[in-house]
Amino acid sequence: MSKQTGLLPSYPPPDAEAFRFTSARVKVMEGKLLSQADFLRFKNLSPGDRARAVKGIYPWFDGDASSFRVQADRHLFGESISLSEESGHPDLATYFLLPRAFAQIQSSLEGATNPPAVVPFLGNYFDSCSVSELPKGLNETVSEAKNLYDAGEKPKARRLMTQNLIEMLTESRFSRLSYFDECINAYSNLLEVRLVVASRIRKGHFVPIEGCEINGDYTPEQLAKTLGTINPDLENLEQVASKKFFEKVTASRAIPAGPEVIFGYLSELENELVNASMLLAGSLVALPPAELEMAYGRAYVS
Repeated sequence: MSKQTGLLPSYPPPDAEAFRFTSARVKVMEGKLLSQADFLRFKNLSPGDRARAVKGIYPWFDGDASSFRVQADRHLFGESISLSEESGHPDLATYFLLPRAFAQIQSSLEGATNPPAVVPFLGNYFDSCSVSELPKGLNETVSEAKNLYDAGEKPKARRLMTQNLIEMLTESRFSRLSYFDECINAYSNLLEVRLVVASRIRKGHFVPIEGCEINGDYTPEQLAKTLGTINPDLENLEQVASKKFFEKVTASRAIPAGPEVIFGYLSELENELVNASMLLAGSLVALPPAELEMAYGRAYVS
């Protein structure tokens, strides 16, 4: 029997053999994933033609560029659940979706409106706005974070959410596998960078580090050393951390079968959908081809 640690069982370790059939199917889909370069082929098209080109790629897209992100999220959530259930390990979908769930909850606690595409196991929470509707393992964290937000302690609340997310992922049975352990370490570094970035934003603008409470546990210089770069500029740190995380994630391509294959594919699919979203967002604001290409160039993953 699996020991439940909140939303995620902590044992037994997943058996790669149980994933063999689904992994083989995912390997085929993996070969069809699109990159930035694939979407940049459409940069010279009119806004309407860009939307039609994307609709030709994704049968589930209805052609409305303004709602693509919502439709893409629903597709991603559905794929994660379908592939995980097919493999006989439904908690893999929870593992993949948990960071997105934390992001949605944190955004809500900070005053944002409810997201149109809600992570499936958060549906009751967003319907009722009651912490008691959250799955065990999340309700305690969110209740404590809410108290910190109500007390005006936003940095502490963000730190709490980040720490508890990493702890839940680390305690999962998937993290017994080296691939997931390395992904978590890289993801933790990325979140540290984002905490420092968030601590510098005041009313939409960056302020100097001096005199500003650092939200993360590290200074930019310490993070630069951890990430193996000499440039402590925050934009560079986020790019480096994102790239390193994505490199760990895509290491799944070298694994023949296992939960790593599904997790890696879902992560790459999410990246592809972000690239598609950028193309359509450029259409909505009539972004010229050259500026669209520059926007892709500033993106953190390919």
